[in-house]
Amino acid sequence: MSLQLQNLSYHPTPHKYKSTDRRVKKVELIVLHYTAVPYSTITDHGSNPRRIRNWLLGASRKSSTHYVVLRNGDVMQAADLDERTWHAGKSSIKTPTGKTLKSVNFCSIGIDFDNVGRLYPVKNGFVDSYGWSHYKKTGKIRYYKGPEPVEVDGTFWEPYSEEEIRSTQKVIYNILQENEHLIGEPWRLVGHSDVRSTKSDPGPTCPWERLREVFHPDFDPSSIDHY
Repeated sequence: MSLQLQNLSYHPTPHKYKSTDRRVKKVELIVLHYTAVPYSTITDHGSNPRRIRNWLLGASRKSSTHYVVLRNGDVMQAADLDERTWHAGKSSIKTPTGKTLKSVNFCSIGIDFDNVGRLYPVKNGFVDSYGWSHYKKTGKIRYYKGPEPVEVDGTFWEPYSEEEIRSTQKVIYNILQENEHLIGEPWRLVGHSDVRSTKSDPGPTCPWERLREVFHPDFDPSSIDHY
């Protein structure tokens, strides 16, 4: 039985492979990303639903994902689970059995946390990747205005909110109900950085242990809201 997702909204992406595409394969992986979208001040939680919606509908980048989980736990969906999105690019990964999965887009589901990812210290604060590029080009600072960054091995990252962690657990649980062959195999939850070496998402602050718990055959979904 599927779990109800918080304020689930659907925004169909044009950037996908339909279920009838002969290249579409069964789900082998769930791939986690962060959006890298700047922290917004138009909401009290830092996500900008309009900007995310425009991306999902194909108004900007020619990329996509199945789900975006906002910082307040709201969920936006862009494709059905029998479709495949453009979230991993040229990618591959070696499985624990030694098999290499190539063209990960065709055999995976993409989930994006709305999170800026890496942050860069500049003078009296931090800037995100967009702000860092702008600063190097112009010398002007657009400070990050989100929660206190987490330092990991000398680098700084936006932390993941409790609300989006719980919602992502629910999204994963629902995916597993539709793809029961993944249950009991937590290695199938991977990061973008695991399938493409040039990427860093979802970063070192990703709560892997809590998310992979959902794969356990005896996982109790009612525990998500009682962590």
